Amino acid sequence: MGFYVARRAISPTSSDYKKGLHRGHASGLAGVDADLIAANIKYNIVLFGITGTMVIWQAQQNKALTLALPSVSLATIEDHSGGNSPVVPTALSLDLPTIGVATAQPYSILSDCESAWSEYVQAGVTVTADADCKVGTKSNKLVITDGVSVGRLATTSFGAMDLSSFKYIKFWIKSSVTINTNELSILLDDHAGCVSPAKDLNVGALVANTWTEKLLALGDASGLTAVISLGLDMDVDKGAFDLFIDQVRVTEGGT
Repeated sequence: MGFYVARRAISPTSSDYKKGLHRGHASGLAGVDADLIAANIKYNIVLFGITGTMVIWQAQQNKALTLALPSVSLATIEDHSGGNSPVVPTALSLDLPTIGVATAQPYSILSDCESAWSEYVQAGVTVTADADCKVGTKSNKLVITDGVSVGRLATTSFGAMDLSSFKYIKFWIKSSVTINTNELSILLDDHAGCVSPAKDLNVGALVANTWTEKLLALGDASGLTAVISLGLDMDVDKGAFDLFIDQVRVTEGGT
């Protein structure tokens, strides 16, 4: 006489065998092992009540990339492989171009002194273009005779210039006699012949027969919007002497 064994199927919504006629533990037998987890089941597939989350990734490498500007960043890759991905994200380094800020120091030449100043010359003063110079081929040489009055020695004219953005006036100067501070000045004016100077700047001390480059602060230059005349002024009677001046320019930074 034969016999039958009743069997129970595993529920598709449960990972355990139900109690019944089967070989196994009386309280129930686990129907899956520890590897049956969502990460090991294909995405959106339900197996024993577990919905799979595993995504099979395919990557193509050596693709040409268009890079407008250099940029480096570390991307965080979401791993759906269950921890078995052979790809390890690597931080990349890139030498970025260095951008520096250039310090601009524009200047403008008021007189290159290659030709003699002639707008105004005081009686007893002779102005010539002389080969004794510091820039170019000539300087202005002023021969001052004994008895020349204190005041303007000579001036030169040019087209109206807006000097309000500049901070300094710079020039080369030499005297055949020692000049003390407050004895000689340089003039800027928006009137012809420097008759009403907007700036009257002390040249400072000069050692006799020595070329000296002077850098004088303009101070408040807001009124220097239409300068047309440049001149030299003697504030103290120095008797007879020679005075040389070369390349007069205004500058924003001292150059």
